[in-house]
Amino acid sequence: MHDTPKPLNVQIISRYALFREALAALLRETPTGFIILTPLPDCQALLETSATPDILLLDLDGLGHTETLNRLLSQHDFPILALASHESNETLDRFVASGVRGIVRKSDEPAILYRAIRSIVKGELWLERVSTARIFTQLSRQNSSGATHGSPATSATEQLTRKERQIIETLRAHPYASGKKLAELLHISDSTLRNHLSSVYAKLNLENRMQLLASLQKQEL
Repeated sequence: MHDTPKPLNVQIISRYALFREALAALLRETPTGFIILTPLPDCQALLETSATPDILLLDLDGLGHTETLNRLLSQHDFPILALASHESNETLDRFVASGVRGIVRKSDEPAILYRAIRSIVKGELWLERVSTARIFTQLSRQNSSGATHGSPATSATEQLTRKERQIIETLRAHPYASGKKLAELLHISDSTLRNHLSSVYAKLNLENRMQLLASLQKQEL
């Protein structure tokens, strides 16, 4: 017998009121257990609340300046799934590189959105493999252009603890594993894994898992 999925608190952000309410109504009608928090018009509105959703659905249309999104990413650790229509691959790649955990096109079927939400909440990325390859390439180029004598990440690995090195090697062997799966492989809890990863990012001057994976693919670590 399969366990009933835990209801998820979903936050919707869109500049467009009709889209916000239509998406909220769609999710409320699904049998998969979504609890819809009050939809908001922009990231600033969420920063001004104490809401702690399980996932944020962010409409990229009309998003405008991304400074508040960057603040949101730096101040909160809930995953973000972007909803896109006509943005270029390069634009979407930049959002993912900054910390957005996945992209769903507005032309996709609702079932795709439901699966993406569940996957991202479990710690997975929702990206096509070709998109992941493009992002790794972009991040590697950024790292190369900023490098001088040797890689800052490489020299910083001396600061890593034995457990942090073990986490990196496990991630190298299982780059597409969810956070839950990585924690199981390492025999630690999800929260302990998140704490270790936060420490790794800080020591290696990285912002998120995508940047860490890009460094691993480039054999910098």
